[in-house]
Amino acid sequence: MNKRKIAKLLLGVLAVAVVILFLVNRPVKVLLPSTLLDNEGSEVSSDALKGKYVGLYFSASYCPACHDFTPLLIDFRNQHAEEFEVVLISSDRSPLHQARYVKEFEMPWLAAKNQSEAAIQISEQLEVEMIPRLVVLDPDGNVVSEAGVTQMRYFYGDAL
Repeated sequence: MNKRKIAKLLLGVLAVAVVILFLVNRPVKVLLPSTLLDNEGSEVSSDALKGKYVGLYFSASYCPACHDFTPLLIDFRNQHAEEFEVVLISSDRSPLHQARYVKEFEMPWLAAKNQSEAAIQISEQLEVEMIPRLVVLDPDGNVVSEAGVTQMRYFYGDAL
């Protein structure tokens, strides 16, 4: 199976997850901060995410499993950048550690400010206890998958 077919399958799985969430539960809506950081550390508006699926990537520079998963996520994001974007929510101990991590892995996406009130609130709302974790939101901010790392590895990772 080629990467395109696998990516379409993954997006199909996400679409099914949306339907299930609406039928079974009231969807959890995540409000992103109005200001995020680009990969150079400059503030940008979260309006850049409008109309896209967003993967909230809970990760940190000290996490070996995150180091293994990040290149896979970068590849997927780059191939689907028109409809999918990532926002890093780092567990790093300081803004400097977060900035080094972003630069080391050449992460092309936006990030919440390190240890900001908004980042902590999102982590608590989604009950993030372990990293790496990828929570996928639909374009309206509703959670459509809380198992993005597993889904990405299963549906996309083997094709690389």
